[in-house]
Amino acid sequence: MKKIFVLLLALISGLVIYPSVSQAGEFNFAVNPVIPENQVDKSVSYFDLLLGENQKQELQVALRNDTEQAVVVDVDLANATTNTNGVVEYSPNKIPADPSLKHQLSDIAEAPKSITVPANGQTELKINLTMPDESFSGVIAGGITLSQHKEAEKEESQAAGVSIKNEFSYVIGLVVRENEQTVEPNLLLNDVRPDQLNARNVIVSSLQNDQPTYINQVAIDGIVTKQGNSKALYKVNQSGMQIAPNSSFAFPLPLNGEKLEAGRYHMKLTVYGNKNEKGKYEQKVGEKFDHRWVLEKDFVVSEKTADKLNKQDVTIKEENNWWIYLLIGIILLLLVLIVLLLIFLRKKKEEDNEKEKNS
Repeated sequence: MKKIFVLLLALISGLVIYPSVSQAGEFNFAVNPVIPENQVDKSVSYFDLLLGENQKQELQVALRNDTEQAVVVDVDLANATTNTNGVVEYSPNKIPADPSLKHQLSDIAEAPKSITVPANGQTELKINLTMPDESFSGVIAGGITLSQHKEAEKEESQAAGVSIKNEFSYVIGLVVRENEQTVEPNLLLNDVRPDQLNARNVIVSSLQNDQPTYINQVAIDGIVTKQGNSKALYKVNQSGMQIAPNSSFAFPLPLNGEKLEAGRYHMKLTVYGNKNEKGKYEQKVGEKFDHRWVLEKDFVVSEKTADKLNKQDVTIKEENNWWIYLLIGIILLLLVLIVLLLIFLRKKKEEDNEKEKNS
């Protein structure tokens, strides 16, 4: 059990994220989480806490501003979610909360919407935690996102004559548990449908982890066939993914420029999770896992959907029907020649008849 939690901590230890866009390569403020005594692993820079039922605690994040102007920092709390790349996200996004999620981070954590860090000064952001009044196993996972207020960024850019929009943010992971009891993951295949990703046709499988535990080192072997036929039409093999607790994500199987054809299909996914050299499931030689799910579902692609997606797919080249035009051209030419030949023969016959009359 202890090894499982050590592995979990190692996998999410990189939750402090650097700026996505940077003009000068620096933040206007610095962030330092104050790690409390009930931290499970004090060597990591995010919050990983063991708290009792209905227990309250105040978390502190030290903010420092070394610039000559006060900085307004926006504070956002978000649940841990899983994106289409199989990467766990801890910042706010458009991924909806999974129906299996009983305790959202906003239910147990309270923080101000924003906080001002004085010029050449520092302050403390305080986040109040209140654990659920019912006992639970597993983890509640999310993140605290700290970003410079957008209006302030806009004013600074205008003052400096800069048109680039800078979006600086820190994301501090927040993982909370009441006990260290192991929770077995469970993976479901809820839906399969044709769709597009980055203007490219894909077959999307909606996968759901409905348990409050991470599924780590996820590898997926996917295959699409016609219903009632074992011949593989499309395949995908992807590894190195992670699925957040109580989250769903759309796993795409790319068509790689092939046209989507209308018809009835079958999706089969073999999903491996939690790599372990002593695991009982082997994906390929030397790679063993503690968990494996074989998930299957039929789906239908209509003519209307196939036509619409194929027209929007930027990788599908328009069919070159030059041979059809060539054939039509040859037929027209032959028709013209036949007509000319008939005219010529008719004229010759008339001339011959005229000669016979005169002779």
